[in-house]
Amino acid sequence: MDEMNLSDLRSVHQVLARTPLGESIAELAERVGLMTEGIHRTSVTRRKFRENISKLSPPQLSDEQSYWASEYGRVVELIGVLQGQEKILSLQAKAARSSARARLRRSGEEAGTKMTSSQITDAAEEDPAVRDLDERSGIVAVLLASAMAAKEATTMYLQTLSREITFRCAQMDSRLH
Repeated sequence: MDEMNLSDLRSVHQVLARTPLGESIAELAERVGLMTEGIHRTSVTRRKFRENISKLSPPQLSDEQSYWASEYGRVVELIGVLQGQEKILSLQAKAARSSARARLRRSGEEAGTKMTSSQITDAAEEDPAVRDLDERSGIVAVLLASAMAAKEATTMYLQTLSREITFRCAQMDSRLH
C-alpha cells in the first residue's frame, strides 16, 4: 500500500468522511444520544496529564478529575464509531474482492484464457476499488489503535487522580479522629 497522506485531517468527522457512511453514522449516534453532540466535528487538543497532582488545590484536583472523565467518555465514544466503521469497511472490502474476482474470471473466460485461483486473487488485490477500501481501512485502523491507547492512558490518569483523592480523604479522616 502506498503511504497514506493524513496531513489534512484535523477532526474525527474529516476521517469519517473518508469512510463509507462514516459521517452519517456519527450524526445518527449524536441524534440518538450515543455520542456527545459536536465534539467530534471540531479539532480537539488533548492536554498533557498534570505533574505533581499532590500540589493541586481541592478545586483544581476536582477540575482535573472532571476533565479526564470527560476525555475518557469522548475517547470511548470515538472507539465505538471506529469499531463500527471497521466492520462496515471489512464487509465492503470482502464484497469488492469478490466482485473483482468474478469480473476477472468473466474477462478471462471471454478472452479464452484461464487464470489460476492465485492469479485471480492477486489481480483482485490490485483492483482500484479494493485498494481504496484497504486504504480507508488502514486510516480507521490507525485511528482506532490510537484511540485504544488514549483510552488506556486516560484510564491510568483517572486511577491516579482517584488515588490522590482517596489519599486526601484518608488524611482528612485521620485528622478528625
